[in-house]
Amino acid sequence: MKSKTITESFVITTTDIAELRRRYDKILENAHSNLQWEYLAHESAARKLWRHFPEKDVCILCYGNDNESTQKALADKGFTVIDKLPPHELPAMGSSTYDAIISVGTFVKREASPNDLAELARITKPEGMILLSLRYGEHRNPLIDQEMERLANAGIWKVVEVFGEHYLKDGENLCKLYILQSQ
Repeated sequence: MKSKTITESFVITTTDIAELRRRYDKILENAHSNLQWEYLAHESAARKLWRHFPEKDVCILCYGNDNESTQKALADKGFTVIDKLPPHELPAMGSSTYDAIISVGTFVKREASPNDLAELARITKPEGMILLSLRYGEHRNPLIDQEMERLANAGIWKVVEVFGEHYLKDGENLCKLYILQSQ
């Protein structure tokens, strides 16, 4: 696994507040420059959606807090009708509103509840697509997997495809990209 290394270390021995602030700012600047990860999951999701909707005249919802990157990736593929919604605002939506929904990393970060999956299915038009990216490992919420299986068994959606994708450009972190179809 690739990692980024911060090249400078400090042992702070001063009690001068101005000096402490200057050193802290330098440490923070160094950390930010070394930790500029390039996320790929939103680009992968946009590519997969493009395969299913080549006409691009569809109404799409980007669900979660990383909507700007996902919205840009969709626009780069030619999609124009794109809404964005942060987690926990789904109950206010009407049923069968969207042709497709993309949620990148929202359920991994636990920004959204497993119960939101049923709401995503509810606001997706019949035969519409839901694309979810979920990471592997310790970030994985097992309740999400249980709810996804429950919804599939209840006939609310079906799993169309599952892909293993790199989550970060400069790393070996993988996520699974699920393409689900609302029933």
